[in-house]
Amino acid sequence: MDQFFNRVEKTEHYKRLLISWAEYYNESETTNKETGGKLALNTIKKYKTGLNCFVEFENYRKNIIQLKDIDYSFYKEFVTYCLKEKKYAPNTVGAQIKVLKKWLQESNKRGYSNVDYSDFKTLTNETESIYLTEEEINKVFNTDLSENSSLDNVKDLFIIGCRTGLRVSDFMRLNASNILGDMITIKAQKSKIEVVIPLHEQVVKIINKNNGKFPKAISEQKFNLYVKDVCKEAEINEMVNGSKMNSKSKRKETGTYPKHELVTSHICRRSFATILYGKIDSATIMAITGHKTEREFLKYIKTTSHEHAEKLKKHWEFI
Repeated sequence: MDQFFNRVEKTEHYKRLLISWAEYYNESETTNKETGGKLALNTIKKYKTGLNCFVEFENYRKNIIQLKDIDYSFYKEFVTYCLKEKKYAPNTVGAQIKVLKKWLQESNKRGYSNVDYSDFKTLTNETESIYLTEEEINKVFNTDLSENSSLDNVKDLFIIGCRTGLRVSDFMRLNASNILGDMITIKAQKSKIEVVIPLHEQVVKIINKNNGKFPKAISEQKFNLYVKDVCKEAEINEMVNGSKMNSKSKRKETGTYPKHELVTSHICRRSFATILYGKIDSATIMAITGHKTEREFLKYIKTTSHEHAEKLKKHWEFI
């Protein structure tokens, strides 16, 4: 990459310069310290995206970023650059700040810097993350797509995702060997923890329909593209607030859309957790979804205030 200045070898500067340290850290830290396994591909991608963002910022300000110069003024300058110059959404800026804080945490540990990043807030959008209700999932399941084998396959994958609570990287790997009795057993790719899930009756019907096999696995990109068509066929048309990618600007835009336009693989796991929340204990749900803390879990589920009120109303009626 052509830059406005020439750097000496980065190995001589990683203890002083942010970009050199970020490059060194990204290349050398490849192990998940909690599991001992390899870092998840998504984590590696976030580090690379963060590095590219700060390289562009350094070129924009025409001044090499030294670790010792990073302070709250630097943080505000970077946030302003992202929001005003790059037109990034708050969630995107927050993702870059999160990566920066990780780099600074590690450089502080090694004594390369002494940066107080406690006030470096990770911005977020106040947009609604959607999920499908029990009724909507049943509506998708009962939609006849037999004349379109590709969409029918995606529909089956979607139902399996919603009824297992697995990440897309896991439910795409399921095969007959993962069925033990009336349970699905699989080692989660991200956490490396074995997960055991009862077979939902809809999953059983899907497997029987496929002659004892799980649906054909496809890429997450294709799944996210075609699942919108599946949900459109199922008339999942409630108008909801959310954000989706603008194909022209290549940026996510917030607005009100038919729900089927916002459906992605992430909604499977969120729907699973949200539907079961309040019906069984949170620890049981978390054991399947892989959330480590209840705080993290409660941020993930999307039960609305109205739904909480309805649960309380039913509780009082029962008493």
